[in-house]
Amino acid sequence: MKYSKESFTDELVSWILEKIEQKQFGTFGVEITMHEGMPVSITKTERNTFKRISGGIETK
Repeated sequence: MKYSKESFTDELVSWILEKIEQKQFGTFGVEITMHEGMPVSITKTERNTFKRISGGIETK
């Protein structure tokens, strides 16, 4: 599926704003697959980091 420039930009910006509004801890990223100069696929990833406290020692 090829994206138009407008739909591609709209989807990307709305997803980033959604992540900012959620105020989660962690990281997120976007992988864009291009074909003949047009974006054909957007893969969104997120990784949350949780800290565990065991015996007074903080670990990741």
